[in-house]
Amino acid sequence: LLPGDSAGGTWLATFDAVERLLVHQDDWSSGPLIQTLDLDDWRATRAAYWQETHLEWHDDTSEKSDEKEGFGNRCTNLERLKTSEPIYIWAGTGSSDQLFLMFAINLLSQLGIDSENVRIVQFEPPDEWHLPYCSMATLSPKDLRSSPTPLRLSPDTLADYETGWSAVTANSPTEVLAYLDKRSEACQYVRRTLERLLLRYPQECSGLPLYDDWLLKNVEKDGPRTVSVLGITLCEIWEVGDSIGDNTLYKRLLRLASSELPRPLVNIQGPTRLYRDTQVTLTDFGKSVVEGRA
Repeated sequence: LLPGDSAGGTWLATFDAVERLLVHQDDWSSGPLIQTLDLDDWRATRAAYWQETHLEWHDDTSEKSDEKEGFGNRCTNLERLKTSEPIYIWAGTGSSDQLFLMFAINLLSQLGIDSENVRIVQFEPPDEWHLPYCSMATLSPKDLRSSPTPLRLSPDTLADYETGWSAVTANSPTEVLAYLDKRSEACQYVRRTLERLLLRYPQECSGLPLYDDWLLKNVEKDGPRTVSVLGITLCEIWEVGDSIGDNTLYKRLLRLASSELPRPLVNIQGPTRLYRDTQVTLTDFGKSVVEGRA
């Protein structure tokens, strides 16, 4: 099991074993994660989010794709999981990969698959990257060929991932805070993921999520081209080990410019359907927020 088409494509090019591969086609670091493992509810919720975020998005899960089928999309794939032994889940240490890993472990448990039959192929970032995390999507065939030894799920690690999933899918950050407070010895990858998720909640100093705060500061420093603002902010997010897509980040910028706000923080000029055609500047209120006066 692998997270995403890029990772699946590299794995397939490396090992050429289509009959052994199932790919889940979603980016777990963006959008709602609901507290259910009902696959119909899950797909409907995720599809609604991507349709809103990506105007050109379409649901292609009904199309035939032997080598890259989302493992939760078809009864045939669920049956493959039930009859496969062992099951290897490949993941990096970034937020999206770890959220995928939490989901996959919980799904396998729901399907009645014994955790003794599950192995985790856990990649760390190569030293030369000088980054705190890695994603399966960024690994090369060379990296995959030198993959780490698959690990069994110990009871403690299994509990860390199952409880972590409950925390990240809760309706408030209370369970995330409780997890970090009570499970100090938890799996480091789960803890790091939950710590990164807290950065998405409003910060005490400004009332804005940290990434929105970075967006505003980069509008002032690197605007007015929206492309530049988004690119620099994405780099800052990646450096802390999180991953948010460019369209998702652009959607956050559009919210900061919304006329529905009592006082918008930015102005966006140009046709807003595609961010590459736009420019962005701070409003007077946005400037006061950046300067800490509001």
